[in-house]
Amino acid sequence: MAIITVVLAILCREFLHHSQKAMDQKLPFYFSKSKLGVQILGVIPQSPADKMGLQKGEVISKINGVVVREEEELYRALQINRAHCKLEVIDNNEQIRFVQRALFDGEHYELGLLFVDDQLKESGQVG
Repeated sequence: MAIITVVLAILCREFLHHSQKAMDQKLPFYFSKSKLGVQILGVIPQSPADKMGLQKGEVISKINGVVVREEEELYRALQINRAHCKLEVIDNNEQIRFVQRALFDGEHYELGLLFVDDQLKESGQVG
């Protein structure tokens, strides 16, 4: 009886392992660069990005009408119009939506977004 219990436990564990692995493969991979734009790794609470409703995993493809592919391009595009920020965002359902917000004096000059850092990714460090 004990041998049967051990065999059943091993089989159940293997089933759970493989089913969890299959579910994980279906989820989007947030920690890689996107060819569509700059992928959001995280949003700082109470930041302008949080107030615009941006979420982890979404991709910013345009800012103020300028196509962005890297973080530096994103911040250069933000400088075009410092008082207003209009974003074209590809959400987690691959739908394009437009988000805009006025940026006020006294707010931090950045949106409050976290992106994948190429230097950390290449060296194997996690930030």
